This record gives sequence, C-alpha cells and structure tokens, in this order.
Amino acid sequence: MSLEWFEGSLSAAATSASTQKLVLLVCILDKTNPKEVEKISQLSSVPEIQKLAADHCLCVCLARGTDDAKQFSRLYPVPNILTVYFIYQKSNILFSGDDITQENITAAILQKKGSGVTTSTVKVPLETLEQENQSHWQTLEAERLRSQLVNQKKKDSQYIKQLRKAIEDDRMTYQYIHGKPPTPTPPISPDTGAVFKPSTSTSARLLFRISNGQTISSEFSADTQFKEVRVFLEQKLDRTRSNIEVSMAMPRVVLDNDSDTQTLAALKLTHSATLFVTVMGRPNSNTSHTSVLRMSPLIILSALLLVIAAWTIGSQL
Repeated sequence: MSLEWFEGSLSAAATSASTQKLVLLVCILDKTNPKEVEKISQLSSVPEIQKLAADHCLCVCLARGTDDAKQFSRLYPVPNILTVYFIYQKSNILFSGDDITQENITAAILQKKGSGVTTSTVKVPLETLEQENQSHWQTLEAERLRSQLVNQKKKDSQYIKQLRKAIEDDRMTYQYIHGKPPTPTPPISPDTGAVFKPSTSTSARLLFRISNGQTISSEFSADTQFKEVRVFLEQKLDRTRSNIEVSMAMPRVVLDNDSDTQTLAALKLTHSATLFVTVMGRPNSNTSHTSVLRMSPLIILSALLLVIAAWTIGSQL
C-alpha cells in the first residue's frame, strides 16, 4: 500500500488527528480477502489520493476482527464488507463496497477540509455525495436495529425455554420428594353433607338459599321454564308469588316476570347453580287464619245484638 498508514492504537490515532486537525481516514478490510486488499492497494497508489491524504488525512487501516476494529464498530455502524470512514469534527462520511471509488474518496477529503485544491477532477457533486452518505448511514442504522431486535427475540425465546424447563424440573422434584399430588375430591354440601355429583348439560341442580336461613335443593331439566321453578318455591315456602323474590348472586339479577317463559338453559342455570330467595309476608295458612280472627269480633258483636234483640222481643211478649 502506498498510503502512509498510522502505526499505533485506534485511540492514539484519533487523538493525533484531533490535535493536528486532520481528517481521520479509517479503512476496515479483511486482509485474507485478496479482492479487498487489491482494491485498497490500487486506490492508495493514485497520485491525487496520495497527495490529498498526505496533506489532510491521518490514515488508519484496521483488520476486521481485531480489537481495534471491534472497538470502532461499537462507535460507528460497520458493514461486513470493505469500508472506508472519513471522520472530521462532528460529521462523518462512509463508503463501503462498490461506493469506494477514486472520485468519492477525493470528493470526501475535499468536502471535509474545504481545501483550495481544484475540484475539476471530482465527478460527483458534494451535495449528492452528502445525500448518498446520509442514506447509506440510515440504511446501516436500520440494519443494526434489526439485528438487535433479532438477537433480543432469540434471547427471549431461550429464556422462555429455560423457564419452562425449570418449572418442569421443580414439578418432578416435588413428585420425587412428596409423591404425586392427591386426586381432588368432589365438593361436599355444607348443609346436607352430601357429595355433589356432576350433572349433565341436560339437567340443572339448583340450590335455593332462603332469607330465613333455610336451604332447599332440587334438580330440574334444562328445558324447564322458570315459571315451574316459581311454582315449586310457592309450594315449598307456602307463599304467594308476590311474596317471593328470586335473584342470582354474581352479578345480582332479579328474575322478574320476563324470566318466566325462559328455560333454565337460556338463563345459564344448567349443571349446578345457587339462587337467593327473599320471602315476605306470612305463610298462606296463617294469613287465612288471621283473616278469620280479624272478622270474629264483628261476627260476635252481630251475634250479641241478635241475642239482645231476641231477648227484648221475648220479654215484651
């Protein structure tokens, strides 16, 4: 290579370029790739590039895979092909692959230093060069973000597999120490002590919790209309329809007259369900007896008046 390459670390080259106010030209290549080595050798032998680089650049050549190349890739996105960076102050220009040409390299050096050297030999306008470089930079940044996302997804997938394996190992360890977990027993009614047997979808086992603390249970067909359940409660509780209110607990819904024509399946009361029943007033039998008692004083008074009238008439005769 005909260019004068800096010998030393990357940090030393950056410090030297900043102190001398030179453009830091960084070339990253695979020295085992003959095509990349030959291309850099041809460009570095061009007299115009040699003169511009000697006057305005500090040149560094990094072999891909070395510590300096890895350090540089952490600061700037680097594709896995031949790459040339021009770094000066706060702006950078990147060329890679087929974009590394004599015209682009010459234009980049002139743009960075604003040299008085004539630009008649530069075939690429500086504005176009800057736009292409910006587009290239955005493409590399998008590729870097995509690679990060792919790597993160791989890590997440591996973590999920490890977590599932840890859960399975814990389950096996528990079974080894304590044995297999016991088979769950069917629930037992706290009121009757009877075991609830699972019902088929064509039947409905209803448990009624009465407001006076009483509980009643019965089984109906899923096709039964709810008005038949009301008749059942009227007979069991000795109440009229107006003195019985039936509701579901969660959410609390009062089953009014509109529910009478619906089936238990339509009301989602199949299998087993609990209904709350609020009773009001007195039983029908007590109400009838009370009505008689309430009428008895009038009857007695009428009877007394009749007796008195009869006695008066009898005495006059």
